[in-house]
Amino acid sequence: MSRLTFYAVFSLTVLATVISSAPLNDFDEDDEIYNPNSRDFTSQCVELAEFAGPKACDAFWKCCSVKHVLNPLNGDKCQNTDHKNGCTLNRESTGIEWSSCKAHNCTAEVTTTTTTTTTTTPRAPSSVAPGSAAMSLVATLLALIAVY
Repeated sequence: MSRLTFYAVFSLTVLATVISSAPLNDFDEDDEIYNPNSRDFTSQCVELAEFAGPKACDAFWKCCSVKHVLNPLNGDKCQNTDHKNGCTLNRESTGIEWSSCKAHNCTAEVTTTTTTTTTTTPRAPSSVAPGSAAMSLVATLLALIAVY
């Protein structure tokens, strides 16, 4: 067996071992941690403003106003708007390019009997026992050395 073949098989074995032992992490670093005392009204306000054309930000701000977001008569009773709230039209002034409408210090959301859960697809059970990836690597190396 040539050295090139040996190194190719060795490299593929190491790569397979690393991939098979890598943990799954479904948490995206951009995900915000849930806060029951904050609300994000951005999608609702964008949905209302999307057909306003050049006046889309005006419509967005109307939705994101203190009257709507911080309404003390509303069951939500949010007290503070986010300092990053804003709206920017796209270059053509035909819609919204960027927007944010968040409120804080709201009445805590109370969970009810209706819940929404996100599930991940479970990995298929592996027929390989834990730690056997290292043993597989050693066995492959021994086999290659014996052939070489």
